[in-house]
Amino acid sequence: MLFTVKKIYGSIQQRWLVVESQARRESDLKKLAKNIDRERLECEKQLRQFKRQTFACIPDAQKAAQKLFKKFKYHQLQEIEIETVTEKQKLGYQVKGVVSLCPQKVQPLEEQAGRFVLATNVLEPETLTSEEMLLKYKGQQTVERGFRFLKDPMFLTDSVFLKSPKRIEA
Repeated sequence: MLFTVKKIYGSIQQRWLVVESQARRESDLKKLAKNIDRERLECEKQLRQFKRQTFACIPDAQKAAQKLFKKFKYHQLQEIEIETVTEKQKLGYQVKGVVSLCPQKVQPLEEQAGRFVLATNVLEPETLTSEEMLLKYKGQQTVERGFRFLKDPMFLTDSVFLKSPKRIEA
């Protein structure tokens, strides 16, 4: 699916092509699932550590729980319970809860999966059609792959030519 929008970005008038690709969608959803799973493991690990902490009062415990789960992108803490514990004749509070996926955070990302934007400063669709724009973008990938070896650490250009500032100047 292709959708064209005219925008001004950086004080330059541009034509944006919003592209929705099924192959890209599948790839994006797979990557999202992997990131969600990785974050779930991290959340559970931090929650185990957090459950061992003792707080002086209930507001401190609630505040610490909110602060801990504010930094996570996909998960939230639910079924929060604050239990009273006594350690060495001291009264304290511990937080118990369950890590769960937050659908309000994940749903927009699932909807956006597979979409990307191509921008051009060629404003007339007669000069550069949307289909041509997409084909030129796809053609660029073969060129990029052809020069991928330059970024490879095994390619020894940096160690040979960039040892001293004099060589860089030359």
